[in-house]
Amino acid sequence: MVDEYCMFIKQIHKKLGIDLSKYKENQMKRRITTLRAKRGFSDFKSYYDSLMNDKNAS
Repeated sequence: MVDEYCMFIKQIHKKLGIDLSKYKENQMKRRITTLRAKRGFSDFKSYYDSLMNDKNAS
């Protein structure tokens, strides 16, 4: 099974061109997990879907 976080960073890189894998994994994972939780998401898939559907995001 592919790690949910790894899939998230691959999708972000493919969609936005931002390569989050260049950062320390533990630190980046912790930061994104914290942001995700603050916004009320329990998993990376739903958080990614919300980010992609956000009309205010550029």
